[in-house]
Amino acid sequence: DEERAISARSMEVYAAMVDRMDQNIGRVIDYLTETGELDNTVVIFLSDNGAEGAIVEAMPILGGLIAAQIEQHCDHSLDNLGAPNTFIWYGPRWAQAATAPSRLYKAFTAEGGIRVVGFVTWPGFDRQAQIGTAFATVMDIAPTVLELAGVPHPGTEYRGREVASMRGGSLVPYLSGHSEAVHDDVTDTGWELFGGRAIRQGPWKALYLPPPYGPGAWQLYDLSVDPGEINDLAAAHPDKLAELLPLWDRYVEDTGVILDLYSLFHA
Repeated sequence: DEERAISARSMEVYAAMVDRMDQNIGRVIDYLTETGELDNTVVIFLSDNGAEGAIVEAMPILGGLIAAQIEQHCDHSLDNLGAPNTFIWYGPRWAQAATAPSRLYKAFTAEGGIRVVGFVTWPGFDRQAQIGTAFATVMDIAPTVLELAGVPHPGTEYRGREVASMRGGSLVPYLSGHSEAVHDDVTDTGWELFGGRAIRQGPWKALYLPPPYGPGAWQLYDLSVDPGEINDLAAAHPDKLAELLPLWDRYVEDTGVILDLYSLFHA
């Protein structure tokens, strides 16, 4: 009964925070409307990666320190939950419910940890009031904003300093209805966190989750028919998995992923 009460109160606190966010975003929209600037404003809203499932204590190096500070300085009695001196999560079960039908939640490279809600609105876009399913990432926002503002990217150098090339693509052609996709089927995108790995190209995604959350081996999913990552196709389509893994190796090389870091932290 005590665990049930704490779980319910934690969800109440979460719901209250969402409601407060909604109210204050509404204040911004109301102000833009009152000043006549709403139709001249592109509004972009997106969630952080995945639902938070109380994973901080498992973070390499800092997890134990953070958990100890929370225990020392916060009052997590039932009646105090949500007060300024609390620091809580609604837990892995609520998190999994929140990301359903996607698999797992924040801190994992499964879809539940990387697929989030996003809204983009502006009268100049043809895809208003539509639910889109085109694959896009947060890396696409910068090129989108630059195109909307009519500002060119500085290229490889700016004021004598090297500039890394942007990895994303503009959302404008898709939002304007001129394209059915943001990225073509040969564009590859990678993720890594806490030993988890993933590489995606088109609808195909290779996923690696370390035990106990996964088998510690590469799995393969066709997200166009299996967004919940239920049916591992690695054995049925070994050729497709073999195509994706070199793309992961290239992602590691391009971004400087240190593959042994997870093992080092958990040794």
